[in-house]
This record gives sequence, C-alpha cells and structure tokens, in this order.
Amino acid sequence: MNKTLFSKVIFNVFRCEREYEYIDISSNFEAYMKLEEEILNNEYSINNSVEMNRIKRVYIDFCIYKNISKFDLYRETIDTPFASELNRTLFIDMFCKIQKVYFALIKFREIVKRKIYPKQITFDMKMVEINPSSKHCVVICQNKKLYYFTLSDMLNIIEHNLTSGDNFFVMPRYVKNPYNNVIFSKSVLYNIYYQYKFNTIYKNQTIEYFFDCQFDITSIKDTHYHHLLKQHIKYYVNNINNEDLIIEIKNVINYINWLLIDKKNHINISDTFPDCTLILAFKPFFSEYMQIKYALTYHEYYQRISIFKANIITFIEYNPKFGRVINKPCKFKIRNNIFEYIDKFISYDYKINVRNDFITSHYIENPYSVYHIYENKFKCDNIIFNRILDLGPPNFKYRSYLQRLRNSRSHMSHDDSDTESIDSEFEFIQDTPDESQSRSRSSSMNDDTLENNNDITTVSV
Repeated sequence: MNKTLFSKVIFNVFRCEREYEYIDISSNFEAYMKLEEEILNNEYSINNSVEMNRIKRVYIDFCIYKNISKFDLYRETIDTPFASELNRTLFIDMFCKIQKVYFALIKFREIVKRKIYPKQITFDMKMVEINPSSKHCVVICQNKKLYYFTLSDMLNIIEHNLTSGDNFFVMPRYVKNPYNNVIFSKSVLYNIYYQYKFNTIYKNQTIEYFFDCQFDITSIKDTHYHHLLKQHIKYYVNNINNEDLIIEIKNVINYINWLLIDKKNHINISDTFPDCTLILAFKPFFSEYMQIKYALTYHEYYQRISIFKANIITFIEYNPKFGRVINKPCKFKIRNNIFEYIDKFISYDYKINVRNDFITSHYIENPYSVYHIYENKFKCDNIIFNRILDLGPPNFKYRSYLQRLRNSRSHMSHDDSDTESIDSEFEFIQDTPDESQSRSRSSSMNDDTLENNNDITTVSV
C-alpha cells in the first residue's frame, strides 16, 4: 500500500483544510499540542453529525499519528467493543469510498506508465513478439521501463526460482526479472497470480502454494518442501541431456539385474540398440526411481516402490527379450546382414492398482503393495517375483503372506526337498515400519548400501 497516496485520498474525501504530515508524539510534544488545537478548530464541522466527525477524526489520526496499514486500522476500528453499530456502518461506508478512489488513481497511474515509459522487452522467451492487448500478456514496469512477459513464461520463471537447488536439496530463490535481475515486488506477484487465475484454465500448484504463503519463500519452504522437491526432480529428469540420461537409465537397469539371480530374467540392452527407443521405454522408470530415491516419507516410499516393482514385473513378462538384437544373415554375399531390434515394450502404469473403493466404502484400507494382483501370474518360486519383491527395505516384506503360504504347504503332500527350496527362497528379515529407524537423506536404493549374503538381499535404511 502507498500510504502517502492513501492519506491524500483521505484528506480530499473528508475535505480537510490541509494535508497534515505524520508526527511522532514522543519526540515533539509541543508540536503535537499545536496540531491538536489546529485540528480542533478547523476539522470539526457543524454541518456534519457527531458520528461523522468521530469517523473523520479516526481517519485523520491514522494519517498523522499511526504507523500501521489500512487493514490494521479497519480491524482495530471494527473489533473495538466501544464502537456503536452506527459508527461501524459509517466507518465501513467511508472505507469503501476511499478504497474506490484509491484504486481508481492506482489504475490511472498504471495507464499513464504504459503510455509514457519506453518498452524495453516486447518478445517472449522464444523470441516471438507479444501482443500487449492479449489477456495472456503480463506488463511489468521496473526502473521506468516496460517489460512484456507471457503468462506461461512467467509461471516457468516463478517455478524455476522456487524449485532451484543443488544435489537435490531445494533452496528457493527470490523471483527476479531475468532481463535486469531486479526482484519482483509483492504487488507484481499478486498481479501475476490474479491474471493467471482469471485468464487461464491452467493449474499450477506451485504458484497456488506460493500465494497461500503470501509470496514468502521462507514460508513455502517450511510448509511445502515436499512439493518443491518433487518439482525439482521432475525438472532435473525433463532437462537432462540424452547422453547423461542413457547413462542413468543403464545404471537403473544394472541395479535391477543385480537383484535378479537368474541371468535368464535380466534386462540385456545391446550396445547398438537405438537410444531413442531406450529413452522412450525407461525414462518413466528413471523418473520414478529418482522420486523413490529422494522420498521424504515412509508412506510415499512404500507406495512408489511397490508400483515401481510391479511395473518391472509386467515389463519383463510382456517382453523378456527387450533390448536384444537379432542378426539375420543375408543369402547374398553382396548385401550385409540384417539386424532386427526387439523393441516392443509396455508403458509405465502409474495407476497400476488404483481402485474406486471410496465410492462405496470409506473404511477399506488399500495395502501398501500391489503384488496381490500378480500372485496368480507368477508362481511362488518364480525367481523374478521373489527377487523383485525383495527390492525394498527389510521392513517391506510379506510376513503374513509367507506365513500363510508355509502353513498351506505344510498340509500338502510334498517331499522335503521341495519344501526346503520354497522356504529358502522366501527367507526375509522380519521387521515392521514402526520398528525401523527413520530414513536418512541418502537413498536406500543406492548400490553401496546393498548387501548380498547367502541369496538374501537386504537394503539398509
């Protein structure tokens, strides 16, 4: 709020004799007494009612004695127990009238700025000329110069600054003008938000959280750090170059193959396999792997890793020979051999086991894992199912399921060797999420935290 302009509006609305300046009572008491005598002689009009003179004095005191905002004045006057209903009504009416004049002057000032100030930047980030009359155009005035932005560019600038960081530690920065490195004022941010809110149907959760925190970067970091971290990871995955992305994808594949004992179930990628197809197939796996690696809560970690492992099972089941090359020799020696790539794959399903049970019931609790939908697909001694099931930390085990399986096996007529093989295959460390320690910042999915002893895979948490 521009208090100087707001005070001028008050003096003009109430038709005061002159515009009184702010005075500190504690430092100059003699000047205060002279000013009070002047106000008493000049500002109490006989034509006004007693209540109107009281409201006029409240606003004059706000201009010359109080160093508070207009909304603090409004709250202070309305909430006082000594004000009558008539005084409250008169105060609200005058406040609305003053606000109307104040915002009219603000709007007129912005129109004048756009008429007389030079245009510094008139194109967007793609070097396309911006139409200033478009509803998606944001005009910002800084240092007596005009800068044109599109709403999409402005939202990207805000999100990039709020989700910036290093080594996946989010450190929000002040939102600045990229052309002059000047920080946007809060009034500019409010104008951007309202223009985005009322002129688009696009939903940006980051700026919504920023608005809820009153555009305070410390507050949004304290209250919505989890969301900022997820957006930071998405930005990293979407903007990594293809060479580094291929390396990261192969690291994820090697990690999965390390957990699979039987090499027949490994995902083998040929050196000549097309990179574009590999990126298209495994980029969602890499993105979800990064979200699991830097998950901040147990619930999110178990939920995401369960879906991640279930998608690995479906991927291997759909095409276990993905990434391999078939060399077909040509009958004629003149021509070279024909290479055929096995590149069929199934897309990553983020909602692999999403059910709408809440429509009929609100008390059905879905399990952490989604493996019950694969129990009929894979036998209990299937190596893929067992080793993928053991991807998570040691507390993420099917203790109850394995106990039921062993009990049912004990009543069946099988030889001892068969029973021993099943029990040895399902040997897990039994633990519960409540008994486990809190997860550290370093992920449990890193290779240096894995130990493999006697065909038992444990992941330190």
